[in-house]
Amino acid sequence: MLSIPLNTLKLTGIFLFSWVLGAGVLVAIFSIAYIKFLLSLPLKYSRNFFLAGLIFISGTLGMEMLGGWIVENYGREGITYSIVFTIEETLEITGIILLINTLLQYTQEHLQSLSFTFDKKTPETERAKTETAVLEPAL
Repeated sequence: MLSIPLNTLKLTGIFLFSWVLGAGVLVAIFSIAYIKFLLSLPLKYSRNFFLAGLIFISGTLGMEMLGGWIVENYGREGITYSIVFTIEETLEITGIILLINTLLQYTQEHLQSLSFTFDKKTPETERAKTETAVLEPAL
């Protein structure tokens, strides 16, 4: 949605993919909003969360901007763009993996227990519960 108004600017070079401008602003706002939280964490976790975000944003915005410059100057068909695209995806996945790993470490060290429940509610299960409730004798 943000790309449509930004595309009217007809940007070139590293801003060829104009969505990076809006995303950069959102990243800055998010970073400012959460810096206090990040600094309140133990150093080990704040460092890893920061590193995960830095790696992810380097891929998402940094390599996307480099990719825009390459597309404008050399096109999408060359090996250069393919390499940049691959590095971009690798950085994004690496950032996500580090984030998940840090969250799991924090959970393991700071929570006594953690459980998940998945309750698949379908019309059939709801109907079965209703029928069971009707068939059970009242005490």
